[in-house]
Amino acid sequence: MALFAGRDYPGCYAELRAWFSEDWKCLDYLDWLRWPDGFVCPWCASQDGWRAPDQWEGRHLGYRVAP
Repeated sequence: MALFAGRDYPGCYAELRAWFSEDWKCLDYLDWLRWPDGFVCPWCASQDGWRAPDQWEGRHLGYRVAP
């Protein structure tokens, strides 16, 4: 995956502040970078999981994953 400044990540400090003005926006961005097609549990490869406030949790085994 090729990433481009200004489109896929902030190109300068002002853009960084605008894109990530709240913590949840930064966490969503990190999720997108790690799982562009949606969450996949690294333990069991299941796409069933849910977002806790600071991590993902796989549905089947309860495996916890930080973004």
